[in-house]
Amino acid sequence: MNPTRYDLKNNADFFYAVYCGKTVYYVSASRIGCGRTDLYTDDYVVIDGEYFSRKDCEFFVDA
Repeated sequence: MNPTRYDLKNNADFFYAVYCGKTVYYVSASRIGCGRTDLYTDDYVVIDGEYFSRKDCEFFVDA
């Protein structure tokens, strides 16, 4: 794990990112990007209006 990033693994982590207004970075097999989290559930995260599966992507913020 990179010490300059905070991995988002559970709902509390996503709450932290939304509450603090953090830019969320995502990495999957086919995409890399970042944006503001609009909504999160147990299965999906909505970043700038696009849905991303929590099981298919890795999410993190700068620490």
